[in-house]
Amino acid sequence: MRRASGIRPDLHRNGPAQLGGLRSDIGPSSVHDQLLHGRLGQGTKTARVGVRSARRVTSDLGIVAFTTSSHQYPPREIRIAAGWSGYDERSSMRLCTFEHAGRCEAGILRGNKILPISQVNAKRGADFPVEMLELINSNSGKALPTLSKGLEAEIPVTDVRMRIPYSNPGKVWCIGLNYRSHAEDLSEVQPEEPGSFMKPSSSFFEPGGTIELPPEDLSQEVDAEGELALVFGERCRDVPLEDVRDVLFGYTTTLDMTALDILARNTRYLQRAKSFDTFFSFGPVIVTVDEIDDIDSLEVLTVHNSRVFSRDFVANMKHRPLQLAAFHSRVMTFEPGDILSTGCPKGARIRPGDTVEARIEGVGQLHASVTRRGTTG
Repeated sequence: MRRASGIRPDLHRNGPAQLGGLRSDIGPSSVHDQLLHGRLGQGTKTARVGVRSARRVTSDLGIVAFTTSSHQYPPREIRIAAGWSGYDERSSMRLCTFEHAGRCEAGILRGNKILPISQVNAKRGADFPVEMLELINSNSGKALPTLSKGLEAEIPVTDVRMRIPYSNPGKVWCIGLNYRSHAEDLSEVQPEEPGSFMKPSSSFFEPGGTIELPPEDLSQEVDAEGELALVFGERCRDVPLEDVRDVLFGYTTTLDMTALDILARNTRYLQRAKSFDTFFSFGPVIVTVDEIDDIDSLEVLTVHNSRVFSRDFVANMKHRPLQLAAFHSRVMTFEPGDILSTGCPKGARIRPGDTVEARIEGVGQLHASVTRRGTTG
């Protein structure tokens, strides 16, 4: 069994674990992965996540229990719920936030229909948060595949407005020049270490919405970059590379814009060149981490005016996604819902009237149209 060291007790959070609102009899714990892939309950979260084990036991009364162990606590039993059908570790989820009939909530995307989380709660007597960030933060999301199993998704996607999964992540990190093609396009040399920067929440726009280019007196050359992003599911720091998947909630698509002419004047202007309003979006779908078996095999596309403008495989990144997460976890503590966007093969120069899309098969598509903001003053 692989074990991680260096746990910081001060990052533990006491309290009974919960599973979609169903209380268990466990206290503070680091229960992991083979049970609910590291995110059971609101008990302890650790700075570095190792591998634990879980053994499932079903009684004659239908009470499901797991005997768990970790490097930190002795084996103990978790009682989940009478009639609970057991979990399917092969199950996976495609989650979204949608607006329908005046209500905005998280749902499970199944084909071209959506199953609202509120319906799962009503049908299963559960208490999952219906807001996406709360769902991620609650550590209960991994119970969804089982408790939603057998429930029919009834709301057509055509009847809803897809929204940004959540508008208030604690932080959004992005990586520059992670593909050789992007560096060559800008006549730059790829940095030996990840070239990272942050995006403010004021730069967000809704999926399917509009990118507003800055007034021409501020910038006349903007590119749009389709990217793959990691969504964190655990509070973590100093995560070893082999444990990164354990602290992730899932993956999503992003669109990241850059005012290239501002950046070209001085590389110290990078943050300003990246921070205009409507210069970032993510979603509308988040796929859970177990949805993707081999992240390196994913192909990232930027589609400009309905034509593929650039494409490349994650395997060709200079710094792979899991490496990026491990690297940046040595710099800062990540919180549930934090986003790390991993870079674009090559950005498309966009003009008013254009359309642009990030597309990753197996993850999702993120569309936007382009206008220009008028000059003020």
